[in-house]
Amino acid sequence: VHRAYYRGDREVMKPAVRPLLREIRQLPDYGNYAGSIEPLLAHIERGTTWNESRDIRPLWNIPVEP
Repeated sequence: VHRAYYRGDREVMKPAVRPLLREIRQLPDYGNYAGSIEPLLAHIERGTTWNESRDIRPLWNIPVEP
């Protein structure tokens, strides 16, 4: 799993991640934060990739310093 993570081998990672996501969702306080966490977990479950070079600071209202 470690090697698969660094290689970006999603097919190997998928079965390893499912139980972790289930455990996260079963945490006592998950419901308090589900609105923030669930979009990320849903992306992970779908195998969605995103452009890691994109600057997300404006989306999070973080000032972009010159």
